Amino acid sequence: MFAAPWLCICFMVFGTLATSASKRPPTFETTPVQVVGFLKRKDGLSKEEFKTHWLQHGALFRSLNISKAITKYDELLVNDETNDLLKSMGALTTEWDGLAIMEGRSFEEVLGILSSDEHEQYIVPDEEKFLDRNATQVMPINFAEIINRNKH
Repeated sequence: MFAAPWLCICFMVFGTLATSASKRPPTFETTPVQVVGFLKRKDGLSKEEFKTHWLQHGALFRSLNISKAITKYDELLVNDETNDLLKSMGALTTEWDGLAIMEGRSFEEVLGILSSDEHEQYIVPDEEKFLDRNATQVMPINFAEIINRNKH
């Protein structure tokens, strides 16, 4: 007598969960965009000096009007200890010191920073103090988010 209503409720609840759990397959998004910079520290600069100056550089960038052209900026420092461990295990690892990731609404907006007066006046002279600018490589990225357990 109670089996049929109970089965209907279970089907409705679990059917809804199964439907909401299956999302559309990931795609490579064209907005937002990311520009990744592969960075090497200036010759003669210790890793600690590089790290300290780079964080100060981020604060300088954040204080300028050109920072409004991006929605997110991350500085990623290579973990030397783990990098060395991976090398000892035979893995090919990077020789970069860090990555800078800028995210924005379009490549035009993000890359427009590079041609701005503020960039030339403040950013370039500061980068020359801690970066090997000739070794820096830049990569424009369209990304596909596969897992993000941090989103609410």
